[in-house]
Amino acid sequence: MKTLIAQLAAVDEMESDDFDRILKLIQEDIGIDDGGYAGQYFSASEKDKWREASHEERAEQILIYIENEVDFKESDWGNY
Repeated sequence: MKTLIAQLAAVDEMESDDFDRILKLIQEDIGIDDGGYAGQYFSASEKDKWREASHEERAEQILIYIENEVDFKESDWGNY
């Protein structure tokens, strides 16, 4: 997982095949089969912030995303 996070943090363009491919691998690793929340979290309106962020800042955002996905999945709402 650490390697995937580092690989995703190294991708400068959120709207790229590499970004989508690596994010999908992360989702598969944590058992997520729907990209709806990721689409909101990594929205196009955030692409400039992502591009300007350091790899460390990006990795922090990815970890927050993963925590949110796992929390939702494990909640009662995640069972619908």
